[in-house]
Amino acid sequence: MAFRSEDLHFVLFPLMAQGHLIPMVDMGRILAQRGAIVTIITSPVNANRFKSVIDRAVEAKLKIQVLELELPLAEVGLPEGLENFDLLPSADQPLKMYSAMKLLEKPAEKVLSVLCPPPSCIISDGGFPWTSDVAKRLNIPKLVFYGPGCFAFLCIHIVTNTNILDEIDSNSEYFVMPGLPDQIEVTKPQASTWGKGDSKETTEMFDRLLEAEKTSSGIVVNSFEELEPKYVEAFARAKDKVVWCIGPVSLSNKSFEDLSERGNKPAINKHDCLKWLDSREQGSVVYVCLGSLWYGSTEQAIELGLGLESSNKPFIWFIRQTSDEFERWLLEERYEERIKDRGLMVRGWAPQILILSHEAIGGFITHCGWNSTLEGICAGIPMVTWPHFADQFLNERFIVDVLKIGVKIGAEFPAIKSQTLFFTKVEEIYAVVFEDYKSKKHGKVRPDLYSVFSCYLICTKQTSENSMASPHTDLHFVLFPLMAQGHLIPMVDMARILAQRGAIVTIVTSPVNAKRFKPVIDRAIEAKLQIQFLELPLPLDEVGLPEGCENFDLLPSHAHALNMYSAMSMLENPAEILLKTLCTPPSCIISDSGFPWTNNIAKRLNIPRLIFYGPGCFAFLCMHILTHTNILNEIETNSEYFAIPGLPDQIEVTKPQAFTWVFSCYLICTKQTSENSMASPHTDLHFVLFPLMAQGHLIPMVDMARILAQRGAIVTIVTSPVNAKRFKPVIDRAIEAKLQIQFLELPLPLDEVGLPEGCENFDLLPSHAHALNMYSAMSMLENPAEILLKTLCTPPSCIISDSGFPWTNNIAKRLNIPRLIFYGPGCFAFLCMHILTHTNILNEIETNSEYFAIPGLPDQIEVTKPQAFTWGKGDSKETTEIFERAQEADKDSFGIVVNSFEELEPKYVEAFAKAKDKKVWCIGPVSICNKSFNDVAERGNKAAINGHDYIKWLDSREPGSVVYVCLGSLSYVSTEQAIEIGLGLELSNFPFIWFIRNTTDEFERWLLEDGYEERVKDRGLMVRGWAPQILILSHQATGGFVTHCGWNSTLEGVSAGIPLVTWPQFAEQFLNERFIIDVLKIGVKIGTEVPIVFTELDKSKIIVKRQDVKIAVQDLMSTEEEGEARRKRAREFKVLAKIAMEEGGSSHRNMTLMIKAITSIKEVAKNTKSVIDV
Repeated sequence: MAFRSEDLHFVLFPLMAQGHLIPMVDMGRILAQRGAIVTIITSPVNANRFKSVIDRAVEAKLKIQVLELELPLAEVGLPEGLENFDLLPSADQPLKMYSAMKLLEKPAEKVLSVLCPPPSCIISDGGFPWTSDVAKRLNIPKLVFYGPGCFAFLCIHIVTNTNILDEIDSNSEYFVMPGLPDQIEVTKPQASTWGKGDSKETTEMFDRLLEAEKTSSGIVVNSFEELEPKYVEAFARAKDKVVWCIGPVSLSNKSFEDLSERGNKPAINKHDCLKWLDSREQGSVVYVCLGSLWYGSTEQAIELGLGLESSNKPFIWFIRQTSDEFERWLLEERYEERIKDRGLMVRGWAPQILILSHEAIGGFITHCGWNSTLEGICAGIPMVTWPHFADQFLNERFIVDVLKIGVKIGAEFPAIKSQTLFFTKVEEIYAVVFEDYKSKKHGKVRPDLYSVFSCYLICTKQTSENSMASPHTDLHFVLFPLMAQGHLIPMVDMARILAQRGAIVTIVTSPVNAKRFKPVIDRAIEAKLQIQFLELPLPLDEVGLPEGCENFDLLPSHAHALNMYSAMSMLENPAEILLKTLCTPPSCIISDSGFPWTNNIAKRLNIPRLIFYGPGCFAFLCMHILTHTNILNEIETNSEYFAIPGLPDQIEVTKPQAFTWVFSCYLICTKQTSENSMASPHTDLHFVLFPLMAQGHLIPMVDMARILAQRGAIVTIVTSPVNAKRFKPVIDRAIEAKLQIQFLELPLPLDEVGLPEGCENFDLLPSHAHALNMYSAMSMLENPAEILLKTLCTPPSCIISDSGFPWTNNIAKRLNIPRLIFYGPGCFAFLCMHILTHTNILNEIETNSEYFAIPGLPDQIEVTKPQAFTWGKGDSKETTEIFERAQEADKDSFGIVVNSFEELEPKYVEAFAKAKDKKVWCIGPVSICNKSFNDVAERGNKAAINGHDYIKWLDSREPGSVVYVCLGSLSYVSTEQAIEIGLGLELSNFPFIWFIRNTTDEFERWLLEDGYEERVKDRGLMVRGWAPQILILSHQATGGFVTHCGWNSTLEGVSAGIPLVTWPQFAEQFLNERFIIDVLKIGVKIGTEVPIVFTELDKSKIIVKRQDVKIAVQDLMSTEEEGEARRKRAREFKVLAKIAMEEGGSSHRNMTLMIKAITSIKEVAKNTKSVIDV
């Protein structure tokens, strides 16, 4: 089915429990693989658990994202962070969790109402009944997702819709569940009606769930029809709804990482786990895992351990949580020492699919949660059933009585709330484990299990792809062998070799040929290779061939060979349709030359095509020569021998021996290879970007990355996990737009340099004095970065690095690729710095207050010695060394990329390129690449308040009337200075929106005591946190910008056509101020004269008084001639900035030239390699 669902947007609401989250995340990925957009709504803690899985899905270009909703835990009496049922302090707290989930309706609807594109359908766990109301209001369908299978839910439906439970007098009496296809007996407690009659609260919750279910458009179940056919049909009939069985969804996990990290990070290294299992006999190990919500007592844990020891079977036992008492017992009894030769005990999360799919596993002691049940079935493993609560006793009956693949351990009574679970003795555990193996040995369990598994195989036409015989690649090869044994045989062999190397392989052929090779492929599947046939019927009738003649050796006569070729030539369309239905999209086509049309398919799918030649190189070289020369025309008779020209040896043949019957096909195919032609505008270039870990550097480099990706390049941004998370929404949207862009996360060695965990950005440092520690951490990334780059599927073509990573120069040299430097500030500031560091002018200045003219500039620019800012030269030994290493590395760079545009500083661009003796590409303002509301609102970080709220506030103001105040992400404002700013803005009498990055308790106290926010509320908006700066600057109400003169802010003000009040603090900001005031003439100075040393920012006090703030703002907003002239010039630069970024503009052209330059270098390197190879 070649269905693609590009227009659909599914929003999934999984319950906050692993048994519900895991299958819904799997389902989300399956939907995304089918072309849909998928949004999963969950809490931050749960989102973090699945981050690596979702990140890999996004890297694979799936349109999937997680939106985080804060759970109101405090309101329901739960501690912070307890966002999953398995994190609850005790088993008696689930009702509080349900109460918290109930409060999510309004925030969830608010999130859904702003999603772009709008949701098409909600798929919700039954635990969120309010999603039915949200779906109604949004006028979209809602589907219910049921984690358990149809058997369990049919049982639950029956007991909740009949009076059967009222007729049962005791809790120990077994009764037959009425209306089921099989004779199923359970007790009243085991009937598990999910709280009906358990308490008032649970009954109410259950009733709401059932009521909401009635309005759903259908039910989605993680099961498959072949597993429980009678129960699927009966359940759909009972519910009077469409039931879609879409499982087992666990089989969507194909990569080693997805298998090992499914649900959470495993408690044991996955490779160590496999190594331990590799040392065991096939089918010898018992795997024990009683689920993520097991609350076993110490006594029960001891009994379980002793029972496993007594069984004398190898075992791997995962225990979710232990008590101090249990750990003390382990130590005193030396239990782990006793069992170390045959038992592995692990505390924490289990990589379950990885373990179950290992050939050493022979049995599974399970709590009968449906996910575990289904995963055991998919792995073909018999089970020891040990149910605890909920639907698990029903699942036990299904395993034991319906499937007949399990042995009961003997648990009879469900655990309710905080009660101890049913107590199972050592001898009982020993008995069932021993019985399991005895039964298995005599074929009492395995045959039924294989029957179930066979049904599943028939359904999916592929083996359990979650089993790993080798380290799987992400590649999917599709092979098209000619319908002749001499071609089919070697291509089937090649397919198996590829699968043995970890690839997924699909062989496309006709039914008769597939049947011939079925035993070979079946054995490969049994060996857990990811290989399959796709059958494509040949249109034999249409070419005059009898039914069944699907191989050249089946033709009535050799005269019918051309008919066979005609039939093969008609397979292009059906083959392409089949390929588009494959779950894992093809990565490469390997085609016999007899299928020239596979070249067209490869082009349309934008993948490479390789030709497979059955004969050897000798024969094909002969054919090549004979078809590309006139030698055959010169031979007059068929008996005359002639030497084939151009061969290394003297080879003589006759004309008939020259084997020319396939020449025409050969010529067509060799001319149509797709290795050099791709249907998309993608280049072959792969840029790897290294931005400094500071917002002022990260933001423009992420913008630049997106621009490169929009031009067809592959782009990888290397940064730390915290910084990657900040920009995740932006990159996710870029990936949804089918841009080839990704983050590679590189952990910073913070411990080694004395920084706290999580301090991965300069704006997160405990104090500015720790800046050198951050540089030290960054200097240690060279080796891990190089290792990462070498693992990239497409090798890097070029590194674009912030100058703060001088070691990227060494990597570029070793990889033999060019390195470009990215300069955040403009050419004016960098030209000033170049002059100041390459002349003795600073040595000639005697005082720090004396102004001097910087020599060699096109304009008269005067600064003081401290304002000259030489990036640490002479500031301290450490900063001088950092600066010198950067300067030295920059000398080897191929060129310089600058976030500016030529029309803004034409004389300085030219002079800077001349001074550096390098090519300089101005490609900005890169901020203009942000077009969508979300990209603009979330650029750099999550805004402190909703972007729509800003717009609403600004919409209420007159055009050009509002002053926007933001002093940057690294600025430190003391309490005294913050008070002066606030009072100055108040005195100015202009409406203002003021972002303050961090405040002190002292400042907050002043605000309260002084009543400041109350006084200014009618015309001032004060926000603590991150500002959506472009959104605010681009609003027509904004008329002025009080800025710290960071280059990003400067350029964003210029791009918005807004005049600036300049308040520089450190770094190159005083040089940028001179550019704004003296060159562009669009600013008003606030009056700061002395820079703050960056590492001492925290110590700064009052620099600017309230009167200075008032005067500067009033001057800027003045309607006098000078003020109007500033605004006019600012508006002119806005137009020039926009033109520069448009097609044909200077920055657009420079980006093209830069890409061409890197392409030329790559081509030269490629040609050089070719010559060397020859």
